[in-house]
Amino acid sequence: MERLLFLSFVTTVSVGATVGQQAGGKVFRLKPENEQDLQFLKNVSHTGKVDFWLPHSIDLVTTDRTVDFRVGADWTSHVQAGLEKIGLKYELVSDPVLPFTEQ
Repeated sequence: MERLLFLSFVTTVSVGATVGQQAGGKVFRLKPENEQDLQFLKNVSHTGKVDFWLPHSIDLVTTDRTVDFRVGADWTSHVQAGLEKIGLKYELVSDPVLPFTEQ
C-alpha cells in the first residue's frame, strides 16, 4: 500500500512539472513566403524549444503552406520579435491543450 501511494505521488509530481513547463506558451500559425522565412523557422527549430504541430516536422515545412508550432513561454517573445523583424505575418492560435492543463 505504501508503495502504491509513493508511486501515485511521483506520478502526480511528474505530471504537475510537465504542465508547469507548458503553461504560458503560445501557438503560432503562419505561412512562410520565401527562403528567408524558411530559414528563420529552421533556425528556431534547432533550439529545441519549438514543437511543430502542422506539419509535424521542420523537414516538411515549405513555402505557401500553413505552419502551426508551439513555443514555450520563455521563448515566445524571442520568436515574436524575430517574426516581426523579418516581416512574416503570423497569428496566435488558442492552445487546445490549455483547458486540460488548468483543471
